[in-house]
Amino acid sequence: MPALPSRSKPGYVAALIALLVAASLAIAQQPVRVATYNIRFFNASVGDERLANLRQVVAALDADIIGLQEIDDRAALETLFDPAQ
Repeated sequence: MPALPSRSKPGYVAALIALLVAASLAIAQQPVRVATYNIRFFNASVGDERLANLRQVVAALDADIIGLQEIDDRAALETLFDPAQ
């Protein structure tokens, strides 16, 4: 059995996104908008100005699927996105 790709390789993220897009297209038969964004050194103690800027960027992406990199933990993610979403 072949070894699975290491999660630390950049290709792993791209492959996962491609798989999600293909599955979404097959199910929905509609275009799916995918975006990736490297939010460098993002943690829950982010400043108000940076958080406001990041929220504007994410809203402008208008994507169905957003892949984010360099987020410390779930608390940081919930700082940027509403946990109910």
